[in-house]
Amino acid sequence: MARLTHKATDELSAEAQRVMVAGFRAKLTYAEIGRQLREIGQEVAERTIGRRGMEWRTAEARRQTAVEQMQALIAALKAEEMNAAEIVHALGVQALLEDPEEWKARDPLYAEELRIKRETLELRKRQVELGERKLTMLEEQRNRAVEAAEALGQKAARGETLTAADVDRIRAVYGLREQAAA
Repeated sequence: MARLTHKATDELSAEAQRVMVAGFRAKLTYAEIGRQLREIGQEVAERTIGRRGMEWRTAEARRQTAVEQMQALIAALKAEEMNAAEIVHALGVQALLEDPEEWKARDPLYAEELRIKRETLELRKRQVELGERKLTMLEEQRNRAVEAAEALGQKAARGETLTAADVDRIRAVYGLREQAAA
């Protein structure tokens, strides 16, 4: 699970973080780790190094426990005390107990629900886009109809008669040109 808190040591260079971890592994004092960090130009309070050291030891213990559990599962599989399905089940239960929130993301039904929601949103987006295109087309058709009506109105005002070209123009405005040819 991603860490949500920001720590001062997050800003340290990769080299400085390696120095801290190497110091924790070598079981150096916090004062000695601080001295090594100052040598490479990084100033970190002993108290902060101590907190990071406790966090590192806790995380290291969790990693070691996970390694031991995995070794035990592999040994059980090799000794034919467990089959692959039982091991998968055990790993799933372990993951659920360690981080229930993370498990939600791995749940196939939850993942499917998210996929369906994404597809629904995409469909709605396309519907809106189609509606906007349709509205634009209708506005363009209306504008052509108004222009055609004005032109024909002016022609009628001058006393002229409708020609075949005028009728074609009216059909084109309403999308009827293709139907008349058929």
